Amino acid sequence: DRARRIGADCYTEDAVSCAEKIVFPKNKKRLDELESHKLTLSDIRRVADSAVIDEALAVVMRGPHSYTGEDVVEINCHGGYIVAESILEELLVSGARLAEPGEFTRRALMNGKTDLLKAEATIDLIHSNSALGRDNAARTLSGVLSEKVEAELLLKDLSTLNHNPECLWRWHDICMEELQR
Repeated sequence: DRARRIGADCYTEDAVSCAEKIVFPKNKKRLDELESHKLTLSDIRRVADSAVIDEALAVVMRGPHSYTGEDVVEINCHGGYIVAESILEELLVSGARLAEPGEFTRRALMNGKTDLLKAEATIDLIHSNSALGRDNAARTLSGVLSEKVEAELLLKDLSTLNHNPECLWRWHDICMEELQR
């Protein structure tokens, strides 16, 4: 089970610097030179002796254009527990740590990449054990519920402004200040 979840189990403040200790792109570029969001065939090597663990696809996703809004490196290795576990161990040796459950979603929420409803839907999707649960979580994750809630809040705000002329003028002044910046 742990090997299946490795893509979401490893975290470090500086993902690129940590990963470049074990990820060596076949195109001879350094990991920090790779184009964001582009898969690159790479050798994954042990830190201690540079022995090849696997030939895998690595991708650097630079913030703010990643799930969390931070720089992220993903390694897509061959299946099997030993390969995945070995790569995880090397990342830990390189300075990464195991992420807490829900940490990536929490970081996405803190960095404004998702809202609370979508964050909860992510957890529901991960823990769904039926097609109906999966479908409901996926629908919420798509933003449908967030858009409805946002529209309702906007209507409520507009209704409040409409019934309170002083608020309406203050709102107008704030908008004009923003436009002049």
